[in-house]
Amino acid sequence: MGAALASHGRGHRFETCHAHHLARLASAYALSGSPDTSVPKGWEAVAVAQATGSRRITTELGQLGSRLTRWGSMLEVGQLLKELRAA
Repeated sequence: MGAALASHGRGHRFETCHAHHLARLASAYALSGSPDTSVPKGWEAVAVAQATGSRRITTELGQLGSRLTRWGSMLEVGQLLKELRAA
């Protein structure tokens, strides 16, 4: 992934689109009551959002954060929420 992002070519566009869809998938898992499945997808999207500065991904991650709030006491969810707030 790093080489594709560094090149900012076709790989970059693929990675940002993929990460946007991962963030949406993570939100869907959160809405369905599956935070354990949601969090790893969210972390994948966070990594790409941080590497690219994509507002599209960041916006979707904001939605994910609001959907995960009710599980904030779970360690993994709490860590992701902390990262999302810092972004």
